[in-house]
Amino acid sequence: ALSTLDLPEGLRGVGPMAFSRCGVKKMRLPASFDGAGSSSSSGHIPLAGFKGALALELEVDPNHSKLISCNGCVLTRDGKTLLWGPTNGEGELVVPEGVEAIEDDAFYRGRFSSVKLPESLRKIDGAFYGCSSLTGMTIPDGVTSIGYRAFDECNITIHASEGSYAEKYARRNGLPFAAVE
Repeated sequence: ALSTLDLPEGLRGVGPMAFSRCGVKKMRLPASFDGAGSSSSSGHIPLAGFKGALALELEVDPNHSKLISCNGCVLTRDGKTLLWGPTNGEGELVVPEGVEAIEDDAFYRGRFSSVKLPESLRKIDGAFYGCSSLTGMTIPDGVTSIGYRAFDECNITIHASEGSYAEKYARRNGLPFAAVE
């Protein structure tokens, strides 16, 4: 099996789920990649073509004008929005410090059991959909928005401060909750 695929310079986009079930371990996005042919409700470069890819890590060309990669994650150039994260890890996934928002399907069907979120985080969209191995997550007090399907198909216990937005979200959505100090 091919372990690394360098997508060619000049490539602007790929279709939705183009690499679904693809066994390539790592792909490099060229500076020309702008998501042409796909759309994103958030206005960011869409990465839906990589949704469902098995054991994939994306690396962004350092000359890309709108994206960067950090710890296997793809972020907006300012480092504040996480658009894609590796789904192949086991154990704990660490979201980079400075990230304020995690977009829909960023970790679609990921195989990690826990996630470490940064204190900078404010918003979680439907980021962890289908992460059935995900059993626990401590959500920082600064999070004030969690998408309606953020944890669909997860077996998760939400750990957060009592009275936090995360506790209200967990209780409203029938998710197990454990208070932290």
